[in-house]
Amino acid sequence: MNSQGNSDSILFPSYLYQFEPYLKEDEYMTQLSVGILHNLVLTNHGKVFSWGFNIFGQCGVDHSNGFLGPNLVTMSKKNQLDNNDRIIKVVANGHSLALTNKGYVYDWGTNKLGQCGIENPEALYKPNQIPFFDKKMNEKDPIVD
Repeated sequence: MNSQGNSDSILFPSYLYQFEPYLKEDEYMTQLSVGILHNLVLTNHGKVFSWGFNIFGQCGVDHSNGFLGPNLVTMSKKNQLDNNDRIIKVVANGHSLALTNKGYVYDWGTNKLGQCGIENPEALYKPNQIPFFDKKMNEKDPIVD
């Protein structure tokens, strides 16, 4: 699915107009990550949007339908970010990853080979904090850009 909400090929760059209703006046896109069958966009406010094929939950929603336009990725109740923590980087592939400014790593999507850092091989449809990275990074440790 393309950024215009259909499956047609787009031969020239096109504006992602579907994001306008979701963004505040001072909000803009800071990163785009292109996965195999889905895409992620990060805003300067730390919001993550996804669209594409969601068969393994890589779009971060509770069902396996695809999305033609942007979908706001939200955390599950047990994985809420605190007020001082926000997402600063995203990566899309067969699964999705998000890094916060405090060094926490969240992932969602396919987990057949343990990609999501948990033993259960089932797909994760909502962001899940990777247990290995569950301790706050040392304040002196830089986040590599």
